[in-house]
Amino acid sequence: MTPRTNPSWFGKSTSGWFIFGGGVIAPLCTALGANLTDWPRYIAYGLGALGTIGVVVGTWRKNALEAQEKEQRQKLGIRVACKILEMVREVCLGSQQDLDRYKIRATLFRFNDDKLSIFARSGLHEESLTSWPIGKSGRESCRGVAGLAWLEQKTIYRKTLVPFPESPDAPETEIMVYAQAMEMSVDEARRINVKSNAILAVPIEVRGESWGVLVVDSMNSGEFDSRAKRNVIERHAKLIEKVLQEVL
Repeated sequence: MTPRTNPSWFGKSTSGWFIFGGGVIAPLCTALGANLTDWPRYIAYGLGALGTIGVVVGTWRKNALEAQEKEQRQKLGIRVACKILEMVREVCLGSQQDLDRYKIRATLFRFNDDKLSIFARSGLHEESLTSWPIGKSGRESCRGVAGLAWLEQKTIYRKTLVPFPESPDAPETEIMVYAQAMEMSVDEARRINVKSNAILAVPIEVRGESWGVLVVDSMNSGEFDSRAKRNVIERHAKLIEKVLQEVL
């Protein structure tokens, strides 16, 4: 007969605990020089300790399963969010040629550890580690258009008619014009991968709490001038909220 190797055997079999206690704890007491009359007390103590270990192990298993389920739900949330982000990009311009030419991206940022980090993205640099700090001291500590949307909890639209200078030797004053229009510092403007000329940011709320920000950006400075287009993107943001509420 194949011996049982189920690691949860002690957790399911009461007799298993007593066999272990009598067969292991008692001889151990003897080896340590314990008086035979003290066996019941030592066995009770040993069983109590083993019972505590059983509870800890059971809790660990439960937490491990919950963590695994949470991870799976987050992966599902990312997959569904990416599909919605693709729809958002299509709202901006129908043809793939225009999407590529204007480098249109749709990014869902999630608030965590005092910053907005990329949760999902459709467009260039999907694996980017770009994040925007979120502090507690007002506007100066909430960076970028995303940070401003988070702070004010409303849709923010910024554009510039003065693109980021192409020359690496451009004076800082030229970069500053671009940076100020896009709600960022000169250093932040230098660091970002895509120097977009139009950014639309919509706050995302899940179960009544601020969760993150949907950001859509384009090299076309007039991309979001249409109120109708901004309304459609905001409706997609509401769809994202409903999806996140169901899967996270």
